[in-house]
Amino acid sequence: MLPAAILAAGASSRMGSPKALLRHADGQTFLAAACAALREAGFGPVQVVVAEPHRAVVEQAARACGATTLLNPAPERGQASSMAIALGADAPCVLIALVDQPGLDLFVLRALAAAAEREPLAVHIPLFRGQRGHPVVLPTSLATLLREAGQDESAREVLARAGVVIREHALEAPGILLDVDTPEELLRWRTGEALR
Repeated sequence: MLPAAILAAGASSRMGSPKALLRHADGQTFLAAACAALREAGFGPVQVVVAEPHRAVVEQAARACGATTLLNPAPERGQASSMAIALGADAPCVLIALVDQPGLDLFVLRALAAAAEREPLAVHIPLFRGQRGHPVVLPTSLATLLREAGQDESAREVLARAGVVIREHALEAPGILLDVDTPEELLRWRTGEALR
């Protein structure tokens, strides 16, 4: 099985509350829904990267859905730092999901899993109408480069200079472009406007 990690180390300053605990219409939290989708698609183990100030509540939510947690002690270094921690798994690659992406599509997850099985040392990125989205599969060999990324350097910039093979997979899945960062975006998603 391919391991998966959910990045949940952001401060959620724009949302005002931990995004991992936002809820779907059925009452399931974003984190629980992500864990369930990953397992249904055949991923495991599932780990959640956490940080202060929401560490305790997110760890509790992760335990409730059967996931373990990894602490990012320096989340201010950006998403690349959380990715580096997630890539500490004893496996050739890891699927990286974002906790603020409310709809992890099983079709996308299975397509990425199949691609990673064929080519585990490549980066696998879903594409919708020419735009890159999430989740992604990264080889664990990128952990050091991501860990050493500059404070203002994005994960995309690290990948661009890593010299690793990058495979883009065109999929009819607009949800790969969706994340929910603010109360306004949450409302648009809940009313179905976010994907129009």
